[in-house]
Amino acid sequence: MLFEKEKIAFDSGKVRIPMRLVTVLKPELTQKYVLIGEDFGDIDETVTKKGSWRVQSNNYSTRYHIHRQGNKHKQMEDFLVIQLNAKILEKQYLEGITLDNIELVYKRLLEQKVVWFNYNDFLHNSGCTDTDLKYDFSLMEGQKGEPIKLFSMFTKQLHYLTEDKYKVLCRRIQKKNQGRTDNQGIEWNTRPQATDRKPYVKIYNKTLELKYKQGTKQFAEEYLTKEAISEQRYRLEVTIKNNKHWKWHKVKDNSLFGILSLTPEHKYNILTKCIMLYLRDAKPKQVRTVNTDLNMNDTMLVLSMNYMVDKGEPYHFILDYLTSTMRKDTRSKAKKKLVQLYAENISNEKPIDYNLNVSGWFSLLGIAK
Repeated sequence: MLFEKEKIAFDSGKVRIPMRLVTVLKPELTQKYVLIGEDFGDIDETVTKKGSWRVQSNNYSTRYHIHRQGNKHKQMEDFLVIQLNAKILEKQYLEGITLDNIELVYKRLLEQKVVWFNYNDFLHNSGCTDTDLKYDFSLMEGQKGEPIKLFSMFTKQLHYLTEDKYKVLCRRIQKKNQGRTDNQGIEWNTRPQATDRKPYVKIYNKTLELKYKQGTKQFAEEYLTKEAISEQRYRLEVTIKNNKHWKWHKVKDNSLFGILSLTPEHKYNILTKCIMLYLRDAKPKQVRTVNTDLNMNDTMLVLSMNYMVDKGEPYHFILDYLTSTMRKDTRSKAKKKLVQLYAENISNEKPIDYNLNVSGWFSLLGIAK
């Protein structure tokens, strides 16, 4: 399976539009709230809160609020902020928000009759923050074993690969309910604390979320087919916090159109850059000279291992490949010999032992070649 870069999509985020371009249809959105004393009805206007409005649709919601902030001219201005989620696509939810379906998103927003703005402003005079980019992947050809156990092994190895200084930000999730696993994944940092150098990254079992998470389960049952819900699906998700974060990823235009127009290659680089910030280099240092005391056979084995390490092949694959033509009764002894040669001639660091059943995921997500 190759990484299908064109399937990376906008999953959720805040879309900001200047209020001067917006017509408010729901008065509650702009209503100012003040603090009123319970006993005497006295008003404290020093404590105020501008309105917001949440539209509850069938098993999903859209929130609107007004936020005052600096614009690109460094002047304070009111912005409409829409907390947009791909669930507004309903049956097309798993596609994510793209240029192909953004007109449908616009139409459904207007149908909620909270605000009105023209389509061009929605696309070009907007700004995207707190944006989740997502990529869904599945079981790979040749993977054997129970999917939940395979994914647990994958997250365990990701935790092992995490740089020691980032371990405190890394959390594996394996939640069981009455003996059933209903939440599974791994994440780095949190949404509120995320920065450009320490982004929020999450890899999780999307199938379990669709089946068991309160709210998402009801949404899936309403809009998705049984086949889509039951298909084994995993998701990589990264959050881009603000314009500064977009610029760090070489994105100059953070309008909705600008984000949806990013090339598949650019979005892939954003995803892999975010996750690789947390992971140490799994590739051991290569040697360029071989111990002259080795016999010819051992010399050839060390040279072969060194070549494969240089290509970035995982340790487990190297051992299996170099013993693949041997008889079963001699293979175990040969592997022990390779382990010894590896430790003495290539690296005495403990190698990253990718299990072959999950190593394909590392390559797929750009974590290992």
